[in-house]
Amino acid sequence: MSVECDTHGTDMFSVGGGWPPDYWCPLCEVETLRVDKARLDWFEEQFGLALVNDDDGRWVVAKSVMWNLPDDGPYDMAATLFIEKRFSRWSVREVLDEAMAYEENIAPAPEQEE
Repeated sequence: MSVECDTHGTDMFSVGGGWPPDYWCPLCEVETLRVDKARLDWFEEQFGLALVNDDDGRWVVAKSVMWNLPDDGPYDMAATLFIEKRFSRWSVREVLDEAMAYEENIAPAPEQEE
């Protein structure tokens, strides 16, 4: 049985060996990796941001991070973070996309219901 990718029209591969089988498109995977690289490149270029995961599994990019880092190497330290709950997301990808949009003034973060 051949399964085609809805996006690319190419044959997809079965992975995992379970039933029903999970299908995977290599072209979709390449696109996902390119987008993820762009997210990480953007994050590495920012200053004063912290990616934080809370006890409920939500992710947030904290913008107002205050810490004193010595110039001569890594040390144990304490940090103060200001985290706005409206930027909380369940996925790292979503929170980075939201932070990128906010920083680039493309779109303000919408209020989320809990």
